[in-house]
Amino acid sequence: MSYQKSKVSKSELKWNPKFSDLLTLVIFIITMHLHIIIDSPVFTQSIRQRIHESGQKNTIILVTKSYKEIDVYDGESKKTQNISQVSQWLSSHAIDTMTAHFLSTLAAYLILRLQNVSIVKWGVWGGDFYDMPQVRSKYKGPNQRLRALNPKQRLGYQVINRALRKIDCVFGNLCDLTEIDKTLNLNVNYLQLNHLWDSQRFGILDTALDQSLILIGNSDDPSNNHKTCINQIRQLNSDQDFLIPLSGISNSYTKSIKLKVGAESSAHEVNYIDEFLEKEEYQKQLSRCSHLVYGHYRQQGMATLFAFLRSGKVCYLQSGNPYYQYLLSEGFTLFAIDQATNWKDKLTQEEKKQNKSLIESLFDLELISKQWRQALNYGKLD
Repeated sequence: MSYQKSKVSKSELKWNPKFSDLLTLVIFIITMHLHIIIDSPVFTQSIRQRIHESGQKNTIILVTKSYKEIDVYDGESKKTQNISQVSQWLSSHAIDTMTAHFLSTLAAYLILRLQNVSIVKWGVWGGDFYDMPQVRSKYKGPNQRLRALNPKQRLGYQVINRALRKIDCVFGNLCDLTEIDKTLNLNVNYLQLNHLWDSQRFGILDTALDQSLILIGNSDDPSNNHKTCINQIRQLNSDQDFLIPLSGISNSYTKSIKLKVGAESSAHEVNYIDEFLEKEEYQKQLSRCSHLVYGHYRQQGMATLFAFLRSGKVCYLQSGNPYYQYLLSEGFTLFAIDQATNWKDKLTQEEKKQNKSLIESLFDLELISKQWRQALNYGKLD
């Protein structure tokens, strides 16, 4: 595949000193790099900073809050528009590269709408792959029921699947890229980006606050399979108490979990995080835990997992989670809760040291910065 943009010879330009012709010439000369980022309290500003640090010039950044509210950053200027206004405005620009940081329905719509883009890239966040209808059943546990998609969601994924055919490059961590390559059969180039953050941005767990609690899951999403985790822990005869993060929103799932956990875990004290906590306070709560047990069968809650591994804590995943096999292959010490025959009280000092060293190596500041620059400048013509 050639990435060289075709040029228009001077003889082909009808030179008349009119504003419309001057505008046309400017469009040919000034090509842009478009970035589409979903509005995230954790990652949006960080990714905007990465784009700035990459040295990429002539960038347009769209921060998408909804179809009716999109913040458009063009150099120093900012304006808020709806999707129709953004689409019309972008049609007056020559876009060299378009990067979807998370392949949302809105990003997919713009990929299809803007026909003359030279290079289309997808920066994978995780949920934008594992939640796809054609793949999500592959990462479903034996007792996990998948929610049916509503008509709006089905239509959105039809748009996303059409946009997948337009993508030239996918960048993300090695585990996700491997799963995408096995599942989606895309004709693309893959670039490794160990994660969206580096080692300096992990939460710091204070081992002095350790109260030997077991962290179960990372949210109130049913994919956490809380009840399965608790049954697995009981079978291993651990008498440690539980810490379960839930959102502050009471719904049928959170009500069910509290009811079932309360009825079946009388031997354990159950602590819930079911209200919003500032980052520092949340880290203190996590620091109370000596163990992490995840029920996910897919990528989820990775920042917390990596913080636990770095802090020398015992981590259990489901054996069917692709991250379990990936981390084992990298040399980490962690365990499959569904295959364990005894409870691991703690890691050896050597195991703790090795896990910490591997985390700091995988998420080395300079390495992540280099991978970001390679991904963002892939296909760059200016």
